[in-house]
Amino acid sequence: MAKFQQWTQKFYLLLTIGMLLISGCSTPIEAPTYQVPTVAGNIADSATAQAVANQYLQAWQVEDYNLMYAMLTPISQDAIDEDAFRGAYQEIASALTLASLDYRILSSLSEGNHA
Repeated sequence: MAKFQQWTQKFYLLLTIGMLLISGCSTPIEAPTYQVPTVAGNIADSATAQAVANQYLQAWQVEDYNLMYAMLTPISQDAIDEDAFRGAYQEIASALTLASLDYRILSSLSEGNHA
C-alpha cells in the first residue's frame, strides 16, 4: 500500500509539472478589447458629471449611437471611428443578449476638474 501511495504522489506531481509546462508554452487567447468611451464636456462637478452620464446612458437606451459618438472627446473619436464604435456597442448588446437597458446612477464623485 505504501508503494501505491508513493506512486500516486509521484504521478500527481509529474502531472502537475507537465500541466504547468504545457500551459506556460501555449499561446494565450486574446480577449476582445473595446474602447471605453469618454464623454466630452466640462464635468468639473458631480452634478454636471451625472447629467452628462445620464444623457449618454439615455442615448444608449434608445440606441442613439450617433449621439453617443458625438459625446466622445476628440481624442476618443480619433481612437475609434463611428462605424467601429456603433459595431462595438451592437456586438456587446448581442453578446449580452441585451433586450433593454435600465440604469440608475447611484453616486458620483468629483475632485478638481475630474468627475
